[in-house]
Amino acid sequence: MCKDIDQWVAQCTACQASAIVMKQEVEYTPIKVTQPFELIGMDLIGKLAITKNGFQYVCVMIDYMTKWAQAYPLRSKSAEEVTGCILQFFYQFKAQESSPIKAENLSMPSIPGSVRFSR
Repeated sequence: MCKDIDQWVAQCTACQASAIVMKQEVEYTPIKVTQPFELIGMDLIGKLAITKNGFQYVCVMIDYMTKWAQAYPLRSKSAEEVTGCILQFFYQFKAQESSPIKAENLSMPSIPGSVRFSR
């Protein structure tokens, strides 16, 4: 009887049109992170209702290792404003004096003067 039901459902066009499609399971590969700020996730949320200060977007950033997340309000999603968020996210934590990260930071090219951010 089960075989008959399976055959009948397989031939029924209405049944086939409304059938639930089973998705194939995807194998996940974990992302290995060994130190803070090695891998950062970022997303822009908006267009939201404009606040009284003129903000209508949110830039959210998260460090994959520590799970530290921060959200920054934005008036627009321009490159200058988003770059300011990125700089604020990284500059709020000072590199240790003996850290190789500090030496690497000193070798980075300077940021264009058009980008403004507060510390």
